[in-house]
Amino acid sequence: MALFFSDRLACAQCHAGFNLSGPTVHDGSADAMPSFHNTGLFNVDGRGGYPPIDRGLFDTTHAPADMGRFRAPTLRNIAVTAPYFHNGRFATLAQALAFYVRRDTNPEEWYSVDAGGTLQKFDDLPAQYVANVNTTEVPYNKKVGDQPALTPAEIDDVVAFLQALTDGYQP
Repeated sequence: MALFFSDRLACAQCHAGFNLSGPTVHDGSADAMPSFHNTGLFNVDGRGGYPPIDRGLFDTTHAPADMGRFRAPTLRNIAVTAPYFHNGRFATLAQALAFYVRRDTNPEEWYSVDAGGTLQKFDDLPAQYVANVNTTEVPYNKKVGDQPALTPAEIDDVVAFLQALTDGYQP
């Protein structure tokens, strides 16, 4: 829990809020507007076997700035709602967290390399929308070669916290 709410991860900036039935840990309580984020995981063309499900908030607003932006979901019962992300890219919470904390420090784990050997970061988002990707907030403000925001053991700790948000819901 300490890592989840820490400035090092800032998870609660996007996944925060409470309601009368208890902590929902999501962005947007009954009296707040939900927020939408572009995490750089889009998959517009189904590469890697992950189908393009939608274009995010753009499908509603038709605003170019909303291309690839998706609502930060509730984390209540997150341990029993796999797969994760809008396109089902990750089978486990640990994989999803690894993406969050290693996307910028180790982009080769998520994105392709072209024929010339150049990494094509955010290659699954049309080029005109790459600027929509969040690259300034924690943990996305890291650079290649920096230490990821979490170690593998700390990822396990955050997963344990997220598992504690399960209330018996059966999907």
